Amino acid sequence: MKIINLFALTVMISCMLVSACGHKYIDKEIKADLVSKAKEDVNFAGLMFTVFNGNVAIWGKCASERSKQLVKTKIKTIHMINHINEQIIVGNVKLDADYNQKLKIDGVLVNYPGVAASVSRQVISLIGYVEPDRYHELLKDMRRFSSDIDSRKLQSNLRR
Repeated sequence: MKIINLFALTVMISCMLVSACGHKYIDKEIKADLVSKAKEDVNFAGLMFTVFNGNVAIWGKCASERSKQLVKTKIKTIHMINHINEQIIVGNVKLDADYNQKLKIDGVLVNYPGVAASVSRQVISLIGYVEPDRYHELLKDMRRFSSDIDSRKLQSNLRR
């Protein structure tokens, strides 16, 4: 009987570990899909997004109600998403050098699904969640991405 209980416990722990690892993989896939959509569709220009355990949080501005609806429709085509927390408002969206910088940064953040970036006047702000053991790796990736990023241009509001 003890052997059966020990076996059941081992199987349960293994399933939990596989599930946790699976979510990390799925989160990266969802984030990669969102970044790809953002690069090809200007309607995503004023938006930020994070992914955690298959749940997407997306917020920011769209230029019009139609733009907002197009974004929501595109996101719903990602079948791996469990839930979408959408906090999109209609407002002015700038397509300037900051926008181009944000697109590049989003490419780096594909590997960090829980992290989003905003860029304003060339100041990069990171927000969201990163695993404690990956925090320094993230900062190193950000600095490798652009040699002109220094502590004055990178603001981090990350939970670890």
